[in-house]
Amino acid sequence: MDFSDELFDTTQAFTCSLYSLSTKITSVNKLGYEMFRSKQGDESSGQRPPCQDELPRHTKRANYQTAIWRRFLHNSPDILEATVGDG
Repeated sequence: MDFSDELFDTTQAFTCSLYSLSTKITSVNKLGYEMFRSKQGDESSGQRPPCQDELPRHTKRANYQTAIWRRFLHNSPDILEATVGDG
């Protein structure tokens, strides 16, 4: 699963809205920086969104998990193979 620029921008904007409901920021890197700056570093990294480099991996993992859940009620579900690596 490769991301087009448009899909990646949409994914970033959605992720930003998950971490901050009222934000107009659509870049996860910028939102993470603004969150860090506003709390003056007094927060854990789990409270900030993933960076742009990690966002595709998080999205692919969530997509994979959702595919497993969707097949849960099938009597003989197809076994999904997770891909390993940067791709």
